Amino acid sequence: MISGTPGKHGAAYYRYIPLSFGLNWVNRTNMAFVGDYSKVRSATIGIDVKANSIVYEGHEVGRHMVVELRANDNPQPGSDYTSVWYDLGPIKKGGWKSMSVTIADTRAKSLPAVWGGTGGGYPALPAGRTFADVLAGVDEVVFTTFVPGSG
Repeated sequence: MISGTPGKHGAAYYRYIPLSFGLNWVNRTNMAFVGDYSKVRSATIGIDVKANSIVYEGHEVGRHMVVELRANDNPQPGSDYTSVWYDLGPIKKGGWKSMSVTIADTRAKSLPAVWGGTGGGYPALPAGRTFADVLAGVDEVVFTTFVPGSG
């Protein structure tokens, strides 16, 4: 639901009240975010977040915000997609927080330091898939509080 006062960059914001202890914001249709990232040499992906409350067992807690870039082509058996992901850092109750990551080289073969990959076992990419392969076919951009591999 788009609602209320603009966020930091003057845009409307999305208010979400999850029924579980985590959430996913998934974009599959906005071509400004999905597609072939190798068409540009570098890319910055970001989100502005404001958590009014994150409660677990009656106590305010924090969560980590992750951006995950998913490619649905050629996944490993037993997986729906192959992805690369980056932990943007912690969020907690408070004011607006801008979070982003810059991919310095969208054509890099290896996972950059502190990036993870899924689809071939945590935190690696499947055999024969590279960071650049995944970025060339991004079908979904997901902002999530579920850190891959953390259970």
